[in-house]
Amino acid sequence: MLALKWLRSNLRSGWFRPLLFGFKYLLLLGLCFGFMDTSFYQVYIFPFLSSGYALAVYWVTDFLGFDTYLKSADSISLSNKFTLFVGPGCDGVAVMLLFLLAALIFPAPLHKKIKGILIFLMVVPVLNVFRMVALLLIGGYDHFAFVLFHDLVQPVVIILAGLWIWIGWVRWTLK
Repeated sequence: MLALKWLRSNLRSGWFRPLLFGFKYLLLLGLCFGFMDTSFYQVYIFPFLSSGYALAVYWVTDFLGFDTYLKSADSISLSNKFTLFVGPGCDGVAVMLLFLLAALIFPAPLHKKIKGILIFLMVVPVLNVFRMVALLLIGGYDHFAFVLFHDLVQPVVIILAGLWIWIGWVRWTLK
């Protein structure tokens, strides 16, 4: 009984608040990633995302004057030298979830949450398309550099960009 009283008194204030934020965040993140592992997501949602990204990468590279074509609904080929396949993890959903869930449970006014989420939903896919364009062009000329950028450099850049946007949003909401 005493523990429940202590828990109620500390639940909404003091040091317990960040712990509660972290618990909610991890719980929601686990649920979302669990949903991404379902056959419903894999069959109905992911193919839509991967083909949309492939088409966007094709449009950008075609506009820039590169000899590219869509090899399938989710892959782009550069001059028959290199084919970029848009697979799981390439869709940027993980980075978007990291921000969206944090924005949803962050104690901020609803109008600021909506503005932040809308901006993030516009910026991250554009960054992701340019990431894929860069990977396609790098892969067409140097496979080692492609592996280096695909596995090490660009995931860090995308996560840091998302974190930078998140910190900017938090600073804006606290004004």
